[in-house]
Amino acid sequence: MDPAQLAALFVKPHHAAEVIIPWLDSVEPSRWTSVCSNNVLMGKILRAYFLHDYEWFTFLHKYYFFQNMAAARQRFCSPLLVNSLFALACYCYHKLPQRLEFWNPHTLGYKFLAEARRLWEVEEASSSNKLTTLQAGLFINVVIHYYYVLINLHKPVAAIPPPKPPKLSKREIASANPIQDEFVDAYIRLETLLRIYHLRHGFDRLDIFLLAYLVFLAFTNHTT
Repeated sequence: MDPAQLAALFVKPHHAAEVIIPWLDSVEPSRWTSVCSNNVLMGKILRAYFLHDYEWFTFLHKYYFFQNMAAARQRFCSPLLVNSLFALACYCYHKLPQRLEFWNPHTLGYKFLAEARRLWEVEEASSSNKLTTLQAGLFINVVIHYYYVLINLHKPVAAIPPPKPPKLSKREIASANPIQDEFVDAYIRLETLLRIYHLRHGFDRLDIFLLAYLVFLAFTNHTT
């Protein structure tokens, strides 16, 4: 490869890359779910997931998963696992309409999660211990984490309750208040920076590198 072409690879944005998965050409994901029958669309969603999220949430082995999907075997693939995976993968494919509206029952991600929940309850009632059930639970857990992030990302800064100060003596309170003020100030600055970032870049792309900060804000705001 020409040195200039090699150098160009390191300056292109991550979302400009394309994941090549040969197994996708030989599988029909729609056979494993009643939510969607468009294998072309589901293939694009899977490619987006393996580009953006797979390296961070490696809950399954790609080779065994696709091998079982193509052969209709359920040792490393199951309807519950497929629906759970797509419930998460829908967040990664920016061309899906209203993909961030997790409350909207008409979105594809919502439908996959609803079907995954139904299948989860079926398997829970059967008391069967499967690897695919464990993997599906991990996918569902990440989806719920995203829900908290999206809910609290739009929460006004003014609604953030200040941390409850511990019961201290008057002498200790004098030294504790500055620490509390610094915490609240740093918290507001962090949220302001993240809001400016998304105002500048929009929400069309999933920036996985910001997830840790968004999760921190979400769980700090989560009071129930």
